[in-house]
Amino acid sequence: MPRSACARPSLVPFRCIRFPYVGRPQAVEGVRKLVTRQYHYLVYYTVDEPNEDVVVLSIQHPAREREHQDA
Repeated sequence: MPRSACARPSLVPFRCIRFPYVGRPQAVEGVRKLVTRQYHYLVYYTVDEPNEDVVVLSIQHPAREREHQDA
């Protein structure tokens, strides 16, 4: 796998940590979605405010059936 393919998606967690509410809210309360730019993967996550954590629930390719729906 080319180095760029490995490096780019790994930047998504840093974006979620620095800006935890950047993702689009989903129909399920507390779940947010962030789309990676180059590979268009869907990252579903939630923010645990008391512990100051971002919890990644799943990473999916957009062609797959989605677990969550946009609000």
